[in-house]
Amino acid sequence: MKKILSFLIALLATFPLHAADGDVFTATINGGISMTFKVLNESLQTIQVGNGSYACIPKSTIGAITIPGTIKKNGTNYYYKVTSIGENAFAHCSGLTSVTIPSGVTAIGSYAFNNCSGLISITIPSGVTAIERSAFSGCI
Repeated sequence: MKKILSFLIALLATFPLHAADGDVFTATINGGISMTFKVLNESLQTIQVGNGSYACIPKSTIGAITIPGTIKKNGTNYYYKVTSIGENAFAHCSGLTSVTIPSGVTAIGSYAFNNCSGLISITIPSGVTAIERSAFSGCI
């Protein structure tokens, strides 16, 4: 019995721990910036930037950022595809000057860039089909 139990535990330890829909995690992107992501659909491995309630990066971040198209979650052996910018994702990040959004993104949430007063350039891919209310309110 102990051998079977030990075998099962060893077998389970070889499988990656998957996230569930709605899970929130942080990953380091270009330039060492910590960014928060939310799992939208685990089976499709899709995520959004931010969790919908606060800025996904430190509000003190200054300069340009490029959002990666895929993110590897710590402790897993697979990548998530970034498909949207969540509500309030960059709200009040007034030091941002430029943002490049990856081609897989199709939606930008409400107030996503609210009060990003330093934002002078944003690259939005042609696949974006929805930009919610006040996504860029308070920007230059």
